[in-house]
Amino acid sequence: MDQALGVLDSLYAIKVSIFGGDVYRQENGELVFDYGGWYSEPQPGESSDAFLDRSFRETREYISSYPLGGRYFVIVPRIGD
Repeated sequence: MDQALGVLDSLYAIKVSIFGGDVYRQENGELVFDYGGWYSEPQPGESSDAFLDRSFRETREYISSYPLGGRYFVIVPRIGD
């Protein structure tokens, strides 16, 4: 979780919004989908800065409150417009 939050902070620092992400776990040496995930979409009329802040906040809350340890978070950044 700490690595995912560090990546999130780095993306925020360069003003990259987050569309969402997925959660994986390791099983028998492989990463498998853990059926967890989240998404954020720009709201009609929402500025880029407002979406940046909201997507960052929603992503941080989701990752920080995920109930199971030992999980891997795949973050989907918004690249370009």
